[in-house]
Amino acid sequence: GAEQISRAIQQLDSVIQQNASSSEEMASTSEELSSQAEQMQAAIGFFRLGQLGFRQQKALPKTASASQQAASTLRELPEQGMNAGKDNLDHDFERF
Repeated sequence: GAEQISRAIQQLDSVIQQNASSSEEMASTSEELSSQAEQMQAAIGFFRLGQLGFRQQKALPKTASASQQAASTLRELPEQGMNAGKDNLDHDFERF
């Protein structure tokens, strides 16, 4: 009887150690996955610039840079097709 109890306790101890080891490994894996998820969100944020840019544009101060003003002007222009106004754009072009 005492030997069986001793073996059972050893088996329980072994299982508890394995569970503790697995638990630590899972926690480490969870932290790594969380870090990778944050990196993925940052990478995906690159593709969401249109949505974010719109939100950020509303929050911009009244003194916007020239490139921001140009982008804003381009967005406000009506869609006229690819070649609309092309002749007016080349008036200062020189061939070398």
